Amino acid sequence: MNKAFLLSLLFGLSGVSAVAQSQNVSGQVTDANQLPLTGVNVLVQHTTKGQVTDRDGKFTISAAPDDTLVFSYVGYISVAVAVVNQTQLTVRLLPDTRQLNEVVVTALGLEGDRDQFASASSPVKGMALVQSGETSLLTALSGKTPGVLITRTSGDPGAGASIQIRGQSSITGNLQPLIVIDGVPVYNSTLSDEGILAGGGEGNNQSGGVVQQSRINDLNPNDIASVEILRGASAAALWGTRAANGVMVVTTKKGRNTGGKPTISLRSSYSLDRVNRLPELQTAYGQGVSGLYFSAGPASVLSWGDKIADRPGGPDDFIEPGEPGYQGVVTFADGTQRFAIAPGTPANPHGGKRSRDVYDHANEIFRTGHTTDHSLSISGGDEQSTYFISLGKTYTQGLLRITVTTTAPPPCGSTAPGSSGIGSVRILPSLTAASTPTGCNTAITKTA
Repeated sequence: MNKAFLLSLLFGLSGVSAVAQSQNVSGQVTDANQLPLTGVNVLVQHTTKGQVTDRDGKFTISAAPDDTLVFSYVGYISVAVAVVNQTQLTVRLLPDTRQLNEVVVTALGLEGDRDQFASASSPVKGMALVQSGETSLLTALSGKTPGVLITRTSGDPGAGASIQIRGQSSITGNLQPLIVIDGVPVYNSTLSDEGILAGGGEGNNQSGGVVQQSRINDLNPNDIASVEILRGASAAALWGTRAANGVMVVTTKKGRNTGGKPTISLRSSYSLDRVNRLPELQTAYGQGVSGLYFSAGPASVLSWGDKIADRPGGPDDFIEPGEPGYQGVVTFADGTQRFAIAPGTPANPHGGKRSRDVYDHANEIFRTGHTTDHSLSISGGDEQSTYFISLGKTYTQGLLRITVTTTAPPPCGSTAPGSSGIGSVRILPSLTAASTPTGCNTAITKTA
């Protein structure tokens, strides 16, 4: 019993001794001009115990003599103070010049203090462009800076993109900002000086059915050091009305003094492109209009023909040579031939169409595209000169297997090659029931 009482007494005395070691430490935190700082974090080092200074910069915290107090504040250098036997502290925090003196690149390509710059700006580092995985500078900027809308002109491989800063400022005018690359102004144009066609709108920049690129696509994102988006009237003061929609300042990489030793950088990437979603196709009605089946003519491209479920079934009834309404024959690459099908009538809305089978040919024209991107750069220099040399190669295979375009109808019976070199177009004579030539039918022959 006596041993148990003595052990309890010893534990009690040790607890009193531990409590007695802690003490309240008070003080005030000021800046370099001895003005109080509000909201300074006061933390006992290596613990979660802390306080925040009040509006007078004062604080009170419980700490042991062997503790260390850490004072931290945004924009100021953190200070650690040992308590020892002090109960009153006066702490002065100095500004962190490394955070305050941030550099901004002006429209002239000169560097200045961001705090003294009178225009709104948004910087984007070159590494952020590379990590996006995009092969174009504009598309790599998408989502990197606030108030900037970047839209692809089309889904074609290598197609350009339009950029808007702070939304739509004109209905019919040019919305593109001025782009300055190392002090040289460049337009994000495609076919005309303004990046648009007369009466065609901003997206009408096709030539021969192919969406054209802009010269901004010639820039390799791996060669970009930084991009600065400048907004506001002061940003346009230097370039006048050309910068009314804002300025995008692009700074490319330059060589550095490496003591004469070259620095070699190689980057390669490979990406796959697939169609995300395709529109759902209706399978209730065949091709045609007003409930009647049509296999040729303007009505054949519509999807409101006869009801498929009401067809009799079986093979289709083709119009073969010598029969009334013969329209010629289509010969495919494998040698098979296909004749036209008689159109529907009010008495027989199905015409010669009997089969109830439905098909979805979307997967036949789309494929998995891919993009390979290689970039090699060599840089270096010494105290007298520096150099930066880069080489890039980008190859993109699109999603479409074949694209056939014709600008003028060829003569009947001739063969016109497809624009991609994969297929061909066979022009066949179109005859009426009296075997009188009335025009030509176009059939696509897939050869690959």
